[in-house]
Amino acid sequence: MIAGKADTKRQQTRISTNSTLRVAIVSDLHVFGEIKPGAAAPSWLPASASAAATADNPLAHLKQLIDREAITADILIVPGDITNAASNVGLTAAWRFVQEIKAWLKAKELFATVGNHDLDSRGLEEETGEDFDPKGNVLLLHPPFPYDHEHRDNKYWARNFCITQSNDVTILNINSCAFHGYLSEKQTIEEYKHGRISSVTRRQIEQELQTLSKTQINIVLMHHHPLQHKEFKFDDHEAAKGGTDLVKMIEAFPSANWIIIHGHRHAPNMMVGPGGSTAPYIFSAGSFSVSIDTRILKNCENQFYVVEFDLDETRRRRGGIYGTIDAWTWSPSGWFASPPSSKIPMKSGFGVRAQPHELAQRIYDHISKMAPPFTTVAEITNDALQELRFVLPRDIKLTLEHLKDEFQVRVTINESALETSQVFRPPAGKL
Repeated sequence: MIAGKADTKRQQTRISTNSTLRVAIVSDLHVFGEIKPGAAAPSWLPASASAAATADNPLAHLKQLIDREAITADILIVPGDITNAASNVGLTAAWRFVQEIKAWLKAKELFATVGNHDLDSRGLEEETGEDFDPKGNVLLLHPPFPYDHEHRDNKYWARNFCITQSNDVTILNINSCAFHGYLSEKQTIEEYKHGRISSVTRRQIEQELQTLSKTQINIVLMHHHPLQHKEFKFDDHEAAKGGTDLVKMIEAFPSANWIIIHGHRHAPNMMVGPGGSTAPYIFSAGSFSVSIDTRILKNCENQFYVVEFDLDETRRRRGGIYGTIDAWTWSPSGWFASPPSSKIPMKSGFGVRAQPHELAQRIYDHISKMAPPFTTVAEITNDALQELRFVLPRDIKLTLEHLKDEFQVRVTINESALETSQVFRPPAGKL
């Protein structure tokens, strides 16, 4: 039995340009209301925050950045935890902030998903004498969360997912917090401590995807990470149960142009999921404004992103998913372009999955024929190997290391600006 058809009423509405799709991402705002005396603020964004030009917070600084650099997006994606610890004051303010950001970006569509902090998953209101309803406050938001569209909204809450399509993009929005607030006595880890995509939900998603037309870009939006994070010093039990099976399932679909965007862990990262050559990219979207515990999350920053998907590249290659990420980092002085040392640096690329030694060989072939004594990564990208735009930053660094170690090419790697790294022409005797 088919679980239900995707909302394709806007199938003929193009939300991108003909050549690109721009997606802004604002994750894990953790907007808070009152805090106990002496307690540390959970984020840099209180419910009382203002976007006025004189204000000093990530929201106000984002407005200044958008105005200064004329940043626009076709879609705004919000991967959950807009409030902190189920604060209703924070929730209401955060949803208002999200609507403002959408307007500033001139985005045509907004896609949000619920996070564990957005739900009263620990029965906090029950302690004050209120009825226990984990998602009650979220359901009372206006405009409705996550969709200002009754059919979509009802489906998201009833079936724990909703699929929408336009001419260019399919967005699968999954509620990975669907079971928060419910606990079996047999469970050793409380439900609110991890995400879940049940086998029934996965089966219904698979059935519905089989009925849909192919789109160039396919996005999974969820709050929890589908796979465990390996970089932490502690065991990570918070990944979504069923996440590994979800990754395997979407890889098997013929379109094979998938990217999973999630929040929750506050650790920015872009990686290729496990599997074959069509495994999805997994983008951990960090946090917009949480107070980061640097004892656990070393070298992590508050970030804001605009992902630009290159539809022309997908057409030219007859498949795959290609793009670049503009990333900005926040400090109390404002937003600035994320440096190469960031987990997600400015102008990060993704899509080309060539091995570093293969890219090193192609760069070597190019520099062996050039006249100048040296060139830069940026010049190589512009002149000969434009596909380097779509290579993960860490793979570009590995490629440069291969040039040095395997091809004995002199390379000066600039850690603070990788694109300016210098690659020298090999001596005539080594060609």
